[in-house]
Amino acid sequence: MIRLLHFSDIHFKYPECCDLETDPNTSIRDKLILDIQQHCSKDNKNVDAILITGDIAFAGKSEEYEVASTWIDQLCEFTSCRKHDVYVVPGNHDVDRNQANGVVVNALREQISVIKNKVDRDKAFSKLLSDTTAGQALLNPMHNYNNFASKYNCGINAESTHWNQKIKISEDVELNLRGITTTLLSCANDGVGKLIIDQRQTSFRQEAGQIYLTMMHHPCDWLMDSDDVKDQLDNHIQIQLFGHKHRSRWDSGDNYIRVSSISLHPDRGEPGYEPGYNIIDLSQNTIDKDNNAQINAKVSVRILQFNPMEFVAKRFREKDFILQTFDVPKRFKPQTQEHEELQKTEDILNSANVSGIEHDIESPTAEPQDGTINIKDLSYSFYQLKGSDKRDIINTLNLLSDNEWDLSEVERQKAAFNRAIDNSSLQQLHDAIIEKEKINV
Repeated sequence: MIRLLHFSDIHFKYPECCDLETDPNTSIRDKLILDIQQHCSKDNKNVDAILITGDIAFAGKSEEYEVASTWIDQLCEFTSCRKHDVYVVPGNHDVDRNQANGVVVNALREQISVIKNKVDRDKAFSKLLSDTTAGQALLNPMHNYNNFASKYNCGINAESTHWNQKIKISEDVELNLRGITTTLLSCANDGVGKLIIDQRQTSFRQEAGQIYLTMMHHPCDWLMDSDDVKDQLDNHIQIQLFGHKHRSRWDSGDNYIRVSSISLHPDRGEPGYEPGYNIIDLSQNTIDKDNNAQINAKVSVRILQFNPMEFVAKRFREKDFILQTFDVPKRFKPQTQEHEELQKTEDILNSANVSGIEHDIESPTAEPQDGTINIKDLSYSFYQLKGSDKRDIINTLNLLSDNEWDLSEVERQKAAFNRAIDNSSLQQLHDAIIEKEKINV
């Protein structure tokens, strides 16, 4: 079984979030950590991953992300979740509105929004993203968010406006996560049916041995072509997570469940003020006669009551949880030794599809569980190094060309890691990072 924490709309707001003694939401976060610890102690099961569906910040300020990062590190420590198992997508409050409402971005947004035909709009949007100047202009309003997200290898760029990663549930099934960006054209005038996502974000594979989960900030009704996006999700994605509305809602079909999270820090003046979060347990039940693995998804919604102040279970149809079972075709495993070696190699190469970095390599000094370097873990460690240490490693291993130094921090790190893979120097990169960490202890 794997245990996921699902948060949304945390809204760390500068400057009040910078002083824990006076931040009115500090006590909510304190109670939340206690509640998670008590919940996990009941079955002695720790948290495997933390999923945040947007609005980490309130105004997309760097100071807000500094506080958020510190709190997430603390949350990982108290829940025994590894820091590289945090997954994030942006919300509208993660967009710098001053930049998003600028002349250039407004002109690009208008250029796309006026196109009525979906196919033509997708082509025009893809063309803008592929243009260096236009693509960067659309991403600039999320610069601070992107720097924060790169710590968790969930950064985005014009070439890849979403990310894919995997978590092992059992020997038979992996959880295949996709983070979808709904805020590329977000601005102060956001409204239902106005936002646009590029077509690449909703093109999904359907592989055996995979159960699929998407993270989006905005529900589908906030998107242009919302019915098409919803159909794509319902046809391909078993677990769909959303934020934004500050309401705990869910609905399901034969092969999907949609879960909207309450805000962890809603505005205290908004109607129905009710802080909360979700706990999602995924476990394999059995293998049926058709060689399908049955995966149970159990969603527990925790809401804050105020007398006494503590998190309690929100009830659905007289139960403290929502339960949905999915049939997942089990991956066929050939029995010949040659095919087994080929499958093992494929599994290794597929295990680290992280922000465009798509390979693991064998390494005797890396994670002893499977003998491979975990790209996400290594990227997190690299991100934590001082800037001078990063530059020293990159220069020593010759991982960037002169013009690549002009890229954003997120793009530089991605380019350096891909160069290490292409040059078969990922092991040297791993060893150099470990050495720098030892020096800085």
